[in-house]
Amino acid sequence: MNKLPFAPFPQSVMRRFSKYFYVFSDSVMRGVPSLKTDLTQAKLDIDPYEYSATVMITALFYFFLFIFLFLFLGKALAVNFFPINIILSLAAAGFMLFSGLFYPKIVIRRRMRELNKNLVPALRHLFIEVKSGVPLFNALAGVTKGYGEVSFEFKRVVKDINAGSKEIDALNDAVKRNPSFSFRRAIWQISNAITSGADIGGALQAIIEDLTKEQVTAIRRYGQELNPWTMIYMVAAVIIPSLGITFLVVISAFSGAVIPKIIYPLIAAELLGFQIFFMNFVKSKRPAI
Repeated sequence: MNKLPFAPFPQSVMRRFSKYFYVFSDSVMRGVPSLKTDLTQAKLDIDPYEYSATVMITALFYFFLFIFLFLFLGKALAVNFFPINIILSLAAAGFMLFSGLFYPKIVIRRRMRELNKNLVPALRHLFIEVKSGVPLFNALAGVTKGYGEVSFEFKRVVKDINAGSKEIDALNDAVKRNPSFSFRRAIWQISNAITSGADIGGALQAIIEDLTKEQVTAIRRYGQELNPWTMIYMVAAVIIPSLGITFLVVISAFSGAVIPKIIYPLIAAELLGFQIFFMNFVKSKRPAI
C-alpha cells in the first residue's frame, strides 16, 4: 500500500491501531460508497475498513495536535485562543479526513493518465504480434515490458493465465481493476473477439483507429482551450501588474503619498505564485498522449 498522505505514524503502527476504529468505518464508507472500488483501481492493497480507520486516526491526530499547539501558544502569549482553537482544529481534522478519503481518486487519476499515454503504442505492438500469427497469450506476454502501467496490467493478465485462469476471465479481471475507460474498452473488444471467434487482429485495429481519432480530437480541444487561458494569463500576469504599479506611481507622485516598500516584493511573490499555479494548471489540462 502507498503511504497515506499526512499519516502521522509508520504504516505498521497505523494498521495495528486501525482495528479500534472499525466501529466508525461503516459510517465513513456510507459517505464514500465507491471507496472499495477506488482502492482496487488505485492499486492500494488494503481493506476498505482498515483504510477508512487509518484515515480516522490521521484526522483525530491532527485535531488534538492543533488543540495542543494553540493551547501552548495561548499560554505563551497570555491570550485566550479557545474559540479559534476549536474551529481551526476541526478544520484541520476535516481536511485530513476528506483528503484521505479522496486520495485514492487522485492516484486513480494519475494511473489513468499513465494508462492512456501508453495504451495506443501497446495495442499497436499487440496488433502486429497477432497479425504475424503469434498466439494471443504470447502476444500479451510481449507487451509486459516497456509500456508503463499498461505493461503492468498485461503482466497481471499473463500471470493470472499462467496460474490457471482462462484468457477471458483474466481479461475481465483486468477490466474490473482498471480506471481507464479506454483500456477497458480495448479489453472488452479483445474479450468479445475471443468469445465470438472473430478476428482479434481486426478488433485491435478498430480500437486503435478509434483511440487515435479520440487523441486527435483531444489535442484539438486542448488547443482551443488554450486560447482563453492565454488571454487570462496575459491579463492577470502582465496587464494588471503593469497598470497597477503605474497607477501606484502616478498616485504617489500627485498625492505625495509614500508607497510602502513591502508592496513590490508582495507583487513579485504574487506573480511568482500565479506563474507556478498557472503552469501546473495548464499541465493538468494537457491530454495524456
